[in-house]
Amino acid sequence: MPDVFKTPYEIVGEGIPIAEAFYAERDAAASEVWKLVEALGADGYRPGWGGTIRSLLFKELPANYRQIGRDKDRVECVPHKGTKAGKNLAKVISGAVRIPDEQKLADAFGWEGRSPCDGTRIYWATVTRMELPSVRYLMRLPRTTDDGFVPPATLIEIKQSEYAKAFEDHNEAARASNKETAN
Repeated sequence: MPDVFKTPYEIVGEGIPIAEAFYAERDAAASEVWKLVEALGADGYRPGWGGTIRSLLFKELPANYRQIGRDKDRVECVPHKGTKAGKNLAKVISGAVRIPDEQKLADAFGWEGRSPCDGTRIYWATVTRMELPSVRYLMRLPRTTDDGFVPPATLIEIKQSEYAKAFEDHNEAARASNKETAN
């Protein structure tokens, strides 16, 4: 079993418009999902695999749904497929727009769906958009020594300490912004 290294990168140059387009698509899809969730009378949802809606959250159990769990003061529900209305609700939910995941952005940089496994867990690409103190796109790719991946010029490998510092700088700028807003 290969060792997996989570290698941090910063998206730069011509990669920035690719990242911006990904986040615009993701934000638009999330907005559409929320419109559907609210139209169904729910006040929240749990995401499923592949950007789907796994379940809906309601204050009370509505007709044509079955409870599968709880979330604080809300019931977690899925359509009850034993009823015609429940089957129709399930079709509506399964037909909802899917929110693209970070793997899609990683694939745009040649990652091509790699998800190494070390025998106990599968590792996925992660992406973060930092907005403070300036906009930055950071990506962590799970690498193995023999994966053959050659990052394009639009992905610059950074040290783990630089990756952590970017989060610290962002959090510090956010705290300062919050203090200014509060005053």
